[in-house]
Amino acid sequence: MEELVVLDQKQTILIRKMELKEAINVAPIVIDGYEKEYKMRFDVAKTLNTWGKWLCNSNYIALGAFLESKWIGSIVGCLYVNPYNADIEAREVLWYVLPEFRSTKAGSNLLGYFENWAKISGAKRIYMFYFSGIDPDCRMEKMYKRKGFVPFQTEVVKEV
Repeated sequence: MEELVVLDQKQTILIRKMELKEAINVAPIVIDGYEKEYKMRFDVAKTLNTWGKWLCNSNYIALGAFLESKWIGSIVGCLYVNPYNADIEAREVLWYVLPEFRSTKAGSNLLGYFENWAKISGAKRIYMFYFSGIDPDCRMEKMYKRKGFVPFQTEVVKEV
């Protein structure tokens, strides 16, 4: 499965499944972005180890967006069985697009590709998340609504 997304006459983005080595190679870029933008802390070695375990499991997928051969974004997700009704569901684990490519269709097309993978894999629902309070223009919320997602649950966090 791969998909070409034409941004304009000069730019074409390739969306495709990433190999484990590719995902591990871009992990430091993603970690750095999350730490800077979302003030999250990561243990890099643990993160790389976890990604390695996930991506060796067929219930996980890492998708990449590439402009020419340059990586510009990824979505990582998984399938699982809902413990309450036995439905197969898909969940985003990570979705990151380099800031300079967020106004392109790269992120939206990564999501579309992930949705397609989930559907083909038998998922009945997809759960996505975004960090509240970071995007004052509510772009993520608006984009999800355009794509047919509806609010479902709110999580709250407290450090202890």
